[in-house]
Amino acid sequence: MLIFIFLILWTTPEKAEGISCLSCSSGSFDGEVSFSYNRLCYLTDENTNVYQSTCASDTATQKYYCRTQIRLYDGIPKYVYRGCVSTLSDEDTTTTEIPSGDKCALDINTWDATTQTNCYFHCNTSGCNNVSIESLKVCNSDCGRNQNQGYCDYISGKCDCNKGIQGNNCTDSSVANRRKCVQCTTELDPKCEDNIISSYCSSGQSYCSAVHTTTYDLDGNIARSVFSKSCTSSPPRSECKISRIRNDRGINTAGYFENTCYSICNEDNCNANMNNQTVTTARTSNSLRCQRCSRFDGHDCNGNTICQANASYCISTVVYVISSSGSSSYQLMSVIRDCATSDVPTQCTSKQLGTSNVTKVTCQETCKEDGCNTGWPARPKCHQCQSDYYSSEHCVTGFSYTLQDCLPYQKYCTAQRTTKKFQAGIISSRIKRSCSNHDIGNGCSSYIHNNVTIETCNQTCSTEGCNSGYIDAESYSRGVVAVFLP
Repeated sequence: MLIFIFLILWTTPEKAEGISCLSCSSGSFDGEVSFSYNRLCYLTDENTNVYQSTCASDTATQKYYCRTQIRLYDGIPKYVYRGCVSTLSDEDTTTTEIPSGDKCALDINTWDATTQTNCYFHCNTSGCNNVSIESLKVCNSDCGRNQNQGYCDYISGKCDCNKGIQGNNCTDSSVANRRKCVQCTTELDPKCEDNIISSYCSSGQSYCSAVHTTTYDLDGNIARSVFSKSCTSSPPRSECKISRIRNDRGINTAGYFENTCYSICNEDNCNANMNNQTVTTARTSNSLRCQRCSRFDGHDCNGNTICQANASYCISTVVYVISSSGSSSYQLMSVIRDCATSDVPTQCTSKQLGTSNVTKVTCQETCKEDGCNTGWPARPKCHQCQSDYYSSEHCVTGFSYTLQDCLPYQKYCTAQRTTKKFQAGIISSRIKRSCSNHDIGNGCSSYIHNNVTIETCNQTCSTEGCNSGYIDAESYSRGVVAVFLP
């Protein structure tokens, strides 16, 4: 009996228990202070109650260890996972042992050039996968997130407030979204025209206005005159209208008519210097109309809006960043289209960001026609087309319907003609007209390959539609092709 008990104990040894690892996962980081659950797996020192799971015991064919996985999209952590992992199911398919070092793998999305990096950190003692990701910051409040007032910018650790909200914690909406205008009427204040003291609008109006109404009797004599400054929700415009009085039973049959002129503007206190004369003489139906919006995607605004009376120009301002590595990789930062009271030089200015290969470019341009502030400022529209060797007539002269916007960083229009001259007298050509960030020069060159003379003629210019016309060596020798140097 003793021998039998001994054999049982020897053949069934006690199973060793595996190590314990932090077990959690989190998607995008939330920096609002009370949203700690959504960053549970990022900051393990903040969340000391992260669940720990016990790994399975090692076997002869596989081992278990603790791992932390971080997924980066263009440098921003978007996913974190911590837990137990088997050497048979981890990312390292070259070994069944615990990886000896950290592992990272990069994928580049071909459709938008974004990068995705997955990094894995390994360790094999209990609770060892607890390193916090400290590069992201937590704001000191919720930034009004539950009230849709703002969010935490977890790179700077400061609240990013929605439009119309201000304050360090995005909680002050009582003033930030309210326009400040002069508000008075000559019915109560005979000196309303001279009043320049503004106050906040009371009902969320976005604009300031001034209105002058003159009432005439049947003989054309002025019966009364009223001038008012106020807040309004109507968009900026300036006009005058003549109408009959029809809204008062006591006087609507007396033959009175009114001339009402008003001017609406879109800045704080902008109606302070308006008076009877400036309102009455403000432009009416011929007021300038411009594209007016602020965007990040580069699309034009939804139609034109009447400008304030003192606006004589439409303006476009575009800001983008571009890599100077030669890859022409760029990103729009902002596109602002609006009315303007003064002209600005048509130009682009550049600023290198630190010691990196990234340059910030700001382009501006003003114009004076209704709705003219479309497209990219300080950049030409170019003819864009291409013909192959078998259809050389297409695109030869650069038809007007091919005139298109370029990308915001492309400052040149180009045309390139490649001609093949065979010994049998056959000639075929290919023409390409496009936009470019690079000057490809002006002129022609040729060489012989397999008894075929290949001639290439280039044209570079920088004014709208300048890359049209026929180009070849003979045209250059006659001076036919007009060249516009940048």
